[in-house]
Amino acid sequence: MSEPARSIHKKGRKNVIGSFMSAKMQVLVEWESQIERDFMYYLEFDDDVRGYTSQPIRYRYTREDKYKYHFPDFEIFRYSTPKRKFVEIKPLHVTKKTEFIEKTAAIKAQMHTDGFDYSVVTDSQ
Repeated sequence: MSEPARSIHKKGRKNVIGSFMSAKMQVLVEWESQIERDFMYYLEFDDDVRGYTSQPIRYRYTREDKYKYHFPDFEIFRYSTPKRKFVEIKPLHVTKKTEFIEKTAAIKAQMHTDGFDYSVVTDSQ
């Protein structure tokens, strides 16, 4: 597991942020929404997950002929596959917005081209 590509700062934030002590990895992992915190509990109990990193990379992708950057919420390391898996955590209502759908499609396509898995997990899942 590696250091985050982006740190989570409380200054100027309106949502609740915090740290989670991973029993699986014996390290503190930062979260920036309660949905992310809840997702980490899931990861702790998934026997196929050997570890995970919060805010793992600054990922460059192309959208509307411009370079953009995205910081996935997590990278998940599994025993069952060596393939890199990135996950974005969002409330369900956000995932229904056109802007989010278009952005996610561009990120997912670029990640697929680069040989990575990418998915969005919502609070309803």
